[in-house]
Amino acid sequence: MLQVSSLPKQAFEDHIAPLLGELLGYARSLTRNSTDADDLLQETLLGAYRKFHLWQPGTNLTAWLVVMMRRIFPSGVATLRARAETTPIEDGDGAAEPDQDLAMRSGTSHAAFASCLKAISR
Repeated sequence: MLQVSSLPKQAFEDHIAPLLGELLGYARSLTRNSTDADDLLQETLLGAYRKFHLWQPGTNLTAWLVVMMRRIFPSGVATLRARAETTPIEDGDGAAEPDQDLAMRSGTSHAAFASCLKAISR
């Protein structure tokens, strides 16, 4: 059974938001690929939200998230990559010009965070 934190969603956002840049940087150092790093960050945030009730306030939240990310990394990114390779893309959809892609990535960590929260809220 999925257990979600008893803390309000806003409390989760308030604790996690300041760490997004650092977490994305760490994800990129693990994956060596910005797309995989975004996926790894999103999976980590989803796991953190599901298990936020286990985190003890006053302890090092960054360390807790990094350990979670390290545990997800070996299997999580491979699973996400396999899923992406088997998902068909309609002709003309999903292709961005290089300049558009670069511009979109400037807010990647916050976009990944927002995407994760949106998925959780469903």
